[in-house]
Amino acid sequence: MYVPSLPNDVSGFWIWLPDGLHIDNRQVFARKKIIIDKEISSSELRICVIPFYHLFINGKHIGQGSAFPTNTHCYVDIYDVTKYLKPGENAIAISTLDLLAPTWNMHSYPAKFWCQLFVNGKQLTVTDESWRIVLNDRFSGSQPRCHFGLARTEQKKVNHSKNGWVLSSYDDSSWDVAKCIQPFPEGKPQPVLSGLKPRFWNHSEAFPVTASGTFEDPYSVTYYNYHGFRNHEPGNYAAQAFAFSTEERDVEMRVSSDDPYMVFCNQDLIAVNQKTFVLGRYETWDSLQPGIDILEAFSVHLKKGWNRFLCFQNLSRDSSMGLMLLFPQLKKGLLHFQREPDNDVSKIGWQICGPLQTPFNYSSPSLLPDELPEKSRFVFVPSDENVNDTSAYLSICNFALDNSRNPQELHQGEFLIYDLGHFHYGFPCLEITGSPGDIVDFTCGLRLGENHIPMTIGPLGRMTDTLILGTENQYQWIRMLPRGSRYVMISVRKAESSVNPVFHFISAASQLGSDSYFHCSDDLLNDGWKRAMDSLGPCVSQNIIDDPCAKRCQTLPESFIYSRALYNLTGGCDIPEKALREFAETQLETGMIMKTAPSGFYAYSPDAALLWIIWLEDHLMYTGDLDFIRSMIPCLSRLLRFFRMLAPEDHAILQSERAGHCAFLNKNRDMEETNIFTMLNALYYRALVASFKLYAALGMKENAMECEQLAAVLAEELIFYTKSPRTGIFADCYANNQRSDTCSIYTNLMVLNSGIIKTPNDINNLLKFCFRSEEALLSDCDSPFLFFILETLFDYNRNDFAFKLLRMAIDRSLDKPCIYALGGNPHITCITAVGFLIRQLLGVRPHVPGGTQISFAPACSLLSNVQCRLPMGNGLISVDWSVERNNLIVDMASNSPIGILPKIPDGYEAAVDINKFITLINPGETQE
Repeated sequence: MYVPSLPNDVSGFWIWLPDGLHIDNRQVFARKKIIIDKEISSSELRICVIPFYHLFINGKHIGQGSAFPTNTHCYVDIYDVTKYLKPGENAIAISTLDLLAPTWNMHSYPAKFWCQLFVNGKQLTVTDESWRIVLNDRFSGSQPRCHFGLARTEQKKVNHSKNGWVLSSYDDSSWDVAKCIQPFPEGKPQPVLSGLKPRFWNHSEAFPVTASGTFEDPYSVTYYNYHGFRNHEPGNYAAQAFAFSTEERDVEMRVSSDDPYMVFCNQDLIAVNQKTFVLGRYETWDSLQPGIDILEAFSVHLKKGWNRFLCFQNLSRDSSMGLMLLFPQLKKGLLHFQREPDNDVSKIGWQICGPLQTPFNYSSPSLLPDELPEKSRFVFVPSDENVNDTSAYLSICNFALDNSRNPQELHQGEFLIYDLGHFHYGFPCLEITGSPGDIVDFTCGLRLGENHIPMTIGPLGRMTDTLILGTENQYQWIRMLPRGSRYVMISVRKAESSVNPVFHFISAASQLGSDSYFHCSDDLLNDGWKRAMDSLGPCVSQNIIDDPCAKRCQTLPESFIYSRALYNLTGGCDIPEKALREFAETQLETGMIMKTAPSGFYAYSPDAALLWIIWLEDHLMYTGDLDFIRSMIPCLSRLLRFFRMLAPEDHAILQSERAGHCAFLNKNRDMEETNIFTMLNALYYRALVASFKLYAALGMKENAMECEQLAAVLAEELIFYTKSPRTGIFADCYANNQRSDTCSIYTNLMVLNSGIIKTPNDINNLLKFCFRSEEALLSDCDSPFLFFILETLFDYNRNDFAFKLLRMAIDRSLDKPCIYALGGNPHITCITAVGFLIRQLLGVRPHVPGGTQISFAPACSLLSNVQCRLPMGNGLISVDWSVERNNLIVDMASNSPIGILPKIPDGYEAAVDINKFITLINPGETQE
């Protein structure tokens, strides 16, 4: 498989801390002072850091990267840093996190650095033992994950000795000498070029304060973590505390934890969570499930007097947040947790023991921690500094607006709110002054409640990070991993006097689509285009991100949809190519392709894998890159063999029991998916037809014929088993020797989309069944399935219906926080719309692979004018058409040779003005 190779002159070493240890969630700094004795005319900085980096030169934040490593490759970024260097002393500074716990968007490789700098064509420095490196020991590792499958929230204790470490004047003589691990580019994963330009990051002006107020924490809360256990081993741990209740009562108890847990109160099991062990077919033990609520509510019965709480947790990682119990109905003092059942307040806290010989599933209230050896026990005392889930803690605080206060300084129990004006994605940056020990919580949010940012601890996860100030008068904090936010809240949990924050945001500067343009006579569609461009900025960096506020990973369905938009934007084709390669790299020896890439988890669904084939056909049509397609053929052949082996002997049709659950065709799992699932087989048919075209384009006639024949058999079997002879409608599935009673719109829509049905009467019958009202289809307007709905409508010339549905979907997507609350993706609707605005409304699409010939079929009946500029073929093409009555006026220009095949709708007279690079083609004259 082709990947861009490194330059021949790379040298130097991978470097890391001298102890060589790797511990989850540790921040590490590396830096190098260099002297430049000449004027700088050119420079090139190459960098590769696992898992990612922030790069600074002379105190300036240059960029962040790299694209996350795959299961075989890591990526080298190349920067021109000429304007950041100066004659004299300079400093290169790099920071990273040691992340060992697997996440949705990266593999858990041991962290390491590499960097190489050329100035005026000569190598000036490369990573070796002359570099200095240090552990930032003030970066807390006992923090919760933002969500299952994501990295952790941050808690940073400001260390004055490292303030200013990115500056050339900083004294790093006390830092360690870097340890050379091995020569670059040896080792795993193998370094390669990403093929993409690294993004530079813009530092915003300081945001003004929008609102301010006060808050308090009136309710009972208790928590513990395992920070006192040095290098604690995985296993089952128990924590015990006693709580005194003044009366017998039933109360709500909320539990926050990242690990499976059981909570006993007295002799009763009152809370249990083993959801991390709930697996889908073909998923491994560590395939954590998306969408699980982090903060769960349970009912607990308290008896009058002392109540014993015994909590068990199954720890599988180096760093665990522990567990937090919250009682939002009990005021402080009504439930007081102590290590023993007496009134000695000096024994506040929890007694923790482990790892236990008892497996987690056999946990019982019969355990008595005092009977265990002392070396396996530890006492945890809660304090302001070691709150283990700040988001959960703030979720039960009371907030009140009071804008009479000075917004430039905060005291204990006060908060500020910033309205960023629109959605931002990148790195929050806080300049702050205060006193040693002051605790400041920083919360990002997408919506504003009545008086504060609601603490979203559900589908979006935890959004709060914490700073504990040190002795330095002023400090700057930049978050290590990016956040998405529309609103920001800064709240002061503890302060000796006052805290003075200044808030900025560092966002990526992208040239993606800068030469692309769309404007039409419908303002709502124009707004949809604009919001699609706004969404593509945070959703497409060096990876495709499904949703920058939710899972934040590259999933196959969203990547397929987003790529349809990217192909129509200047500079967009390289990103889909890299993504296609990365999904191909996830392919297992059996032929399966994973649903996310790169990823530390194995997640598979058959419908997502089939999309990779359809996407590959799209890529050929838009780019004409036969060499790339040829490099993907081995992966395609293995995948097709995998699906052939799923079918029963002498059959082509797939059975769900062997194929597995469908991720986006049956996203809500509300359709019967037994034995022969119609939607999956319809998609399989379309993938076989796409495979036929791919093989044929490469002259692989035998493979092409095999796909064509298999598709024909599959169509016959699917019609035989699932189509009703009486109504002509397809059942959702075929099981127990009969068709299911349910015949959903989506099933029959997917059958239409696949192209299985050929006769006009059958097609019209299904069209009538599927497209009776736009409202019936809007429930999927914020999921990848919207693409298939619109594609089917336009393919079968139901343009009026498709146009109405498209407008309604864009209109609904205005309320992004509402879509999040419903479990949808607020970015996908408008990004999906981009492809249809170009192909169906503007009417421009490739006619031959590579786009050197395009067809032009404007939607004259739907819009009165459209203006657009987009990449096509080997250059840019601009199209401007307008219609008045039945007269179509077209102005086209291109900066490279291109052929246009006009398909003017019936009843319209066209006047076409073209420039010298455009050739009009008659239908019979089209040449490959």
